Amino acid sequence: YRYFTDKDITLNVSIRVADNDDNLAAYIDNKVESISWEWDRIGGCGACQFRLATNFDSTLAGLLKEDYSVRAYVEGTLWYSGFIDRVSPSVTGNDETISVLALGYVNQLKRVIVRKKEYIGQELSTIVRNIAEVYATAYTKIISSASNYEDSGFTADSVYFDESAYEAIYKLADIAGKREWGVDANKNLFFKRRDDAVKFYFNIKQDFVSFQPIKDFNPIVTKIYLEGSDGYSQDFSVTNRIT
Repeated sequence: YRYFTDKDITLNVSIRVADNDDNLAAYIDNKVESISWEWDRIGGCGACQFRLATNFDSTLAGLLKEDYSVRAYVEGTLWYSGFIDRVSPSVTGNDETISVLALGYVNQLKRVIVRKKEYIGQELSTIVRNIAEVYATAYTKIISSASNYEDSGFTADSVYFDESAYEAIYKLADIAGKREWGVDANKNLFFKRRDDAVKFYFNIKQDFVSFQPIKDFNPIVTKIYLEGSDGYSQDFSVTNRIT
């Protein structure tokens, strides 16, 4: 375990690498100089980047193989898992380091194709589960469990796919609206209603090492212009209201 400490903040963090059969290959936290990872409401576990203080030809370097799993535990709880995507050795003076990029398992949905498949008269979460279990779970590390799908309340008359499983599920989430979906730290695919309830509270002076909020007004849309056939056109005003 490695302890990350800043003033009153102490975290017990363990970083592990597992092989393609999910067998533990190594604990690497004693070699990690820095690490960060992302959680996305759309996607679940995102990218993870870390830098190791180790030589290029070390035993540890030999364990950094394609698709090997990276797992981060905080205080004994699994917070992140992803698979190794890129390994970049570096030399600065006499110091050798290796930078590693891991991706969340949602990205493995981009490897499988839903080939010329039409779904007729099915509820959207049922379609997502079928895509996962027919096209994805046998060819990726992703797991599908019934409890991770919530009814969207919408049944499609007909929907046709000839694209990656990722693109198919992305479209279904757009149709359903207000969905959270992705792959969590346990590699479970989830497709649920958006949950806006506050789950955690963090105190700025107690729980944050740094805090740098940004207000970005560029994405704000105030008017939509719609044009169609036969000369149809319409302007729609958009209020700055979050719904």
